Amino acid sequence: TDCFVGAISLRLDAGGTGTVGYWIGVAYWSGGRCTEAVGLVDHLAFAHLGAGLLSACVFEGNDASRRVLERNGWTCAVPSPVRACAEERPQWPMTLDRADWEARADRVRPAEERVCLADSAS
Repeated sequence: TDCFVGAISLRLDAGGTGTVGYWIGVAYWSGGRCTEAVGLVDHLAFAHLGAGLLSACVFEGNDASRRVLERNGWTCAVPSPVRACAEERPQWPMTLDRADWEARADRVRPAEERVCLADSAS
């Protein structure tokens, strides 16, 4: 359809460390869309962009978002406080490294793919 479902981003630095962020509309929760989208971004980052490590942060209490990452093999470190909206809110720092991603037999793979990377200098 032409409905806006959500958004996902991947920022990758020159050292191969990436940051993933995502949002999905309430009407589309619980359908597996976000889990699949994160899995596909993981695939893009590791299989095509040379990432070595991905990270994301989830506010403590957002269990559904944490599960999205965990279903894709991400692990959680100890929660830490961050300042958000003028208040401190604990967050779960989540990470996925290349070795753990490669070791997963159940990782998300695209049904078909065609990746065309353009040199940003051209």
